[in-house]
Amino acid sequence: MAIVSLNISQLNIAQLLQQANNIKTAMTDNPNFVAPNPSLADVGTLISNLANANNDYELLLLAIQEKLTLRGAAEQALTDGLVALAGYVQTASGGDLAKILSAGMKVRAGRVSKTVPRAVSGLSVTPGDAPGQLNLSWDTMSVSSFEVQTCTDPAAGNWTHHPSVTRAKTSLSGFASGSQVWSRVRAVNAAGIGAWSSEIAKIAP
Repeated sequence: MAIVSLNISQLNIAQLLQQANNIKTAMTDNPNFVAPNPSLADVGTLISNLANANNDYELLLLAIQEKLTLRGAAEQALTDGLVALAGYVQTASGGDLAKILSAGMKVRAGRVSKTVPRAVSGLSVTPGDAPGQLNLSWDTMSVSSFEVQTCTDPAAGNWTHHPSVTRAKTSLSGFASGSQVWSRVRAVNAAGIGAWSSEIAKIAP
């Protein structure tokens, strides 16, 4: 005697719904099974209930992912803002300990460098994922922060200053797509500000 086997314990929701629909279709008007229990109408309701619940669940996941993305962007914006503010405090205080502490900020432990940082090397500029976005990266250095500038015409000297960063990379946006953008970076430590890196030109996507 043959024994029915559903093998549904390992199915995901989509596979379970598909198998249930296949069974319902196969049993509809099937002369071998004239009085299904539960009825095929009830099975259809169960299928619809699961499909609706699964759709609601997937929509919720999308909403959560969107909120996570917004939270991450807000976190990054605050971090960038604080880094820029730290760069301002570093410059405005002249490295004076008391002034830095009065801003509610801490100072790095260890020996303070007495040498102005060398020029940044290894600057690379690549198109970002979004229109008008450029990604900058350069060789890592042990400094307090990096200053970043861009312009559309180095000969005119129309350099724009961007928020300082503490890591050897940053993403800049808001450039006109198709425009040529020149970028340069310099390092800052307690001893002063280093020379600008070589200027790199890139077409904004």
